[in-house]
Amino acid sequence: MNSSRTRGPLQENEPVVFLDRKDREYLFRLDRRRPVAIRGGKISVDAIIGCDEGSVVRSSVNEPFLVFRPSMPQLVPNLPRNAQVTGDIDIHELGVETSGRVIFINTLYSCLAAFSRTDSFTPLWKPKARSAPVRAASSSPTSRSCASPRRGRRRSWRKHATASRVMPPKACSKSSAAVNGQPI
Repeated sequence: MNSSRTRGPLQENEPVVFLDRKDREYLFRLDRRRPVAIRGGKISVDAIIGCDEGSVVRSSVNEPFLVFRPSMPQLVPNLPRNAQVTGDIDIHELGVETSGRVIFINTLYSCLAAFSRTDSFTPLWKPKARSAPVRAASSSPTSRSCASPRRGRRRSWRKHATASRVMPPKACSKSSAAVNGQPI
């Protein structure tokens, strides 16, 4: 809360806590259009606005209430919440628009999306489909085949390193150049 609004007389649209004689708390927002209804009685909002914290106000059934500004622990349980159930859509990079709508990147469906009340999400933007995969900067046949081996075959690292002319690692010391007594 803004520190300038936490001091001085109570103002319209401000949250307040009413405390009854048994220390029960009632949280309300001061709205001139609606009277505060507590325990079978009503309190006029005009009678509360302009009062200091700790003032005593009486309801229409003559029950006394102390009026205070709420503390953060009193406000937190009453904050608005929302939960959204979705399927497996791989969300990341969440953002909130000024209107309050949550938008996100949906990598499983390759789109920018927003939550939907009827579906898991509503796509907002999709990139244009590509006709061919993007290739690496090198145009040698070995560099293309190591990114996606042909016909699902796995290539060993040593064959790949020799085929693409990768320099072998520097020579190791004799103690680390063998595993279980066998040279590497």
